[in-house]
Amino acid sequence: MKKQPLKIKKKGFMIGFLKILLILLLLIAIIPYLIPLSNYEGQQSPFVNSHHFKAGDSTLHYRVYEPEIGIEKGKILLIHGLGGSTFSYEKNAPALAEAGYLVITVDLPGFGYSSRNVNENHAQTERAAKIWQLLDDIDQNSTYRGRQSDTWHIGGHSMGGGTVAAMAQARPDEVASMIFIDGALFENSRSSAIVTFPVISRWVQVLLEHVFIKPARIESFLTSAYGKTPTEEQVLGYYEPLSVKGTAKSALALLKTAKNLPVEALEKLDLPALAIWGEKDAWVPFDDTAKIKALMPQLEIHAIKGAGHCPMETHPEEVNQLLLKWLESCDGK
Repeated sequence: MKKQPLKIKKKGFMIGFLKILLILLLLIAIIPYLIPLSNYEGQQSPFVNSHHFKAGDSTLHYRVYEPEIGIEKGKILLIHGLGGSTFSYEKNAPALAEAGYLVITVDLPGFGYSSRNVNENHAQTERAAKIWQLLDDIDQNSTYRGRQSDTWHIGGHSMGGGTVAAMAQARPDEVASMIFIDGALFENSRSSAIVTFPVISRWVQVLLEHVFIKPARIESFLTSAYGKTPTEEQVLGYYEPLSVKGTAKSALALLKTAKNLPVEALEKLDLPALAIWGEKDAWVPFDDTAKIKALMPQLEIHAIKGAGHCPMETHPEEVNQLLLKWLESCDGK
């Protein structure tokens, strides 16, 4: 029997290889569309102090902690970081309210129990505008006891620190002070061109909903952020709001539109500023405080010994003491 020439064998091998490759590519393109994704089903009010506010095309979920003494000392807004929610301040807001402050904690669009809009613009300036609308509404329709302050202390953790900076830039006269808790002020989540491809986008959403938003993954995420193993309560505190239907579908907008203020804008924020940082933060290193202070010389810096990226959750007593001391000094109490 006559042997086939080597060139013919190679050609046959290449044709077979290309057929297999084509089949694999088709499967990769088809499979994510066969896996269902959940759709947002509307607002939830999981807490006794839950409220909702319509800001443009977003609905913000927020919680109100009324001052527990007759006269309100001041007003403070607290904003969570990436993956967080109002749960991030469960151990802080009640202590501040008990000391006489009106405390508002808010879920950013796409997080916590705020709406899941697939076309959300996550630029910090857009977030800032919506949260100011919320604060305006609270000020205009307030039924809280005692004197109403004219200005707000605004605090943010990690990604929320960028929102604080944008809010201060937009309305400096309405800000009593800025508070950064391990604030990510220099990180811009710039979209990669690859996520604009429909198949890649769909795979990102599928993996997020069916692989990453799971208790075991959340526990791993928090272990890295906390610098220690989280409790079951802490894992559930993150998992439950992240598992709100429609989260994965709306998350793509975050990858495409998230953007912090340019560094130059930070230099113009001539307002009282406090930085509370985990000494062992592996996510946003403590060295970033020096960079912020170079832009804002007025910044007062405090390190929390032994803390990681979320000191308000892992070391609430120390953080609360610093917050109360700061608020009282700013308000002249």
